[in-house]
Amino acid sequence: METLAPIAGMSLSASSETLHGILDALPVAASWALMPGAVIQFTNKAFDRLFGYPPDTFKTADQFVDMVYIHARQRAQARRRWKHFALQKSTGITEVPDMDLEVRRCDGSLRTVRHRGVILYDLRVGLALFEDVTEQKQLQTMLSTMAWHDPLTGLANRRRLDEHWRRATGRPGRRGSTGFLMIDLDGFKSINDTYGHGAGDEVLRTVASRLRNLAREGDTVCRLGGDEFGMLIPGLKRPQQIEALCQRVLATLTEPMTVNDVEVRVGASIGACLYPEQAADLRQMLMRADQALYYAKLAGKGCWRWFAAEAA
Repeated sequence: METLAPIAGMSLSASSETLHGILDALPVAASWALMPGAVIQFTNKAFDRLFGYPPDTFKTADQFVDMVYIHARQRAQARRRWKHFALQKSTGITEVPDMDLEVRRCDGSLRTVRHRGVILYDLRVGLALFEDVTEQKQLQTMLSTMAWHDPLTGLANRRRLDEHWRRATGRPGRRGSTGFLMIDLDGFKSINDTYGHGAGDEVLRTVASRLRNLAREGDTVCRLGGDEFGMLIPGLKRPQQIEALCQRVLATLTEPMTVNDVEVRVGASIGACLYPEQAADLRQMLMRADQALYYAKLAGKGCWRWFAAEAA
C-alpha cells in the first residue's frame, strides 16, 4: 500500500512509519482507508495472516468486501454502514458497531470474523479491526444445541418444546387449535435386549428422522425421554387432521428398519390432546396426552386415542 503522507494539523508526533509499526504490532487484523473513496492505505501483518491474501491485494474497501465477504446481505450491510458513518459530514471520532461476518480466506477456507471500526473525521480516515471468532461461534452453537436439543436424535428437548409452545399459542391473532401427540414405541425394549444399546440408539435416530419427515413446517418434533417422542402441531383447523396424522405415524413407524445388517421392527402407541379444547396449558396438555397414551396401551398397543375426560 502507498505510504500515508503526514496530514496537516495532526496532533500526533509520530510519523506514518511509526503508526504503521504500531498497527503491525497489534494482535488483531487492522486496516485503514481514506475517506470518502475507501482507498486502503495500510493492512497490518495480522490482517495478512487472518485473510491469507498477498499484501497489496486490496486497493479499496469495496474490492475487499466483494472478494472476501460471503453473503450478499452482509456485503450490502457493510456498504450501508460505510455510507452512514464515513460519508456524513462530521468531526471527532465515531465508533462503528460490531458486526459478525462470514468470510472466505485466500485458501478457500471459511471463517467468522467480528468487524469493529473507528471513523476519524478530522483525519478523514476509517480504521477497521477484524477478530477471528470462529471457534467462539462454534462453541456457542454447540452449547445452544446442547441446551435446546436431544443429543442422540437432534430433536427438540422439553425446554425447546416449551419455547415453541409459547410461540405457537402466544402469537396475536392465533387461529385454530394446537394438537399434541405423545408417541411411545412398542417393542423397543426387546431390540435393546437382543441387539444391544447401540442398535437401540440407531432405532431411535431412525424414528426421529421418520417423524421429522411427517411434520409440517412449523410443527415441533421432540424426544421426551427414553423411547417416548412428542409432536406439537399448531394451526389445526379441524380435529380430523390429528386423526390422519396419527394414522400416518403408526404406518410409518411400523415399517422395517435395518440396524447392523439386521431387519428390525417397532410399533407405536399414541395419545392425542387438543388445546384449548381439552387442555388449558402445556403442562395439562402433556399430562392428558399421556393419559390418552395409557388407554392406547390398554387397548392393545399399535393404536392411538384421544384424551377423554370421562376416562381420566
